[in-house]
Amino acid sequence: MTNNDESLARLINEADIRTAIARFGLAATLGDVHELRNLWTDDGVWTIGEPANHTATGIDDIATMYAGLRAGNDYFTQFTNPGAIELNGDTATVRSLCQEFASGPNERFYRTIGIWNDQLRHTPDGWKFSNRTWQYLWLDYSPYPGQTFTVAS
Repeated sequence: MTNNDESLARLINEADIRTAIARFGLAATLGDVHELRNLWTDDGVWTIGEPANHTATGIDDIATMYAGLRAGNDYFTQFTNPGAIELNGDTATVRSLCQEFASGPNERFYRTIGIWNDQLRHTPDGWKFSNRTWQYLWLDYSPYPGQTFTVAS
């Protein structure tokens, strides 16, 4: 491979990884379990750190954990800013800053800032998460003003 070919391959892989991160955030925001399932390797591990302390292994367990976390929310959104991508053949690591906001019934509110520590693997179906770990940096349950609206599919 020439340097140009290697550079182009790296840029394509980085774009595909950023797309996987964006697809996760959109699937989480829209409540799209089918799309969320498509983003994981069969042996993927999803961990949400302290103080929540949740871990799921495998696509079915991940989908179940996601459904449990999403249940009852009137509103949820996730904004992720992908960080630097470290490629190593068919694997990659990424650390991304993220903000989440949610509200649910009975005046329940949630907003947080944290870091996603990701490991991805290149598969025949593209880049997929093999390990995704959430680290809280800030967490707030205080009420915030505003009105929620249903997202059109």
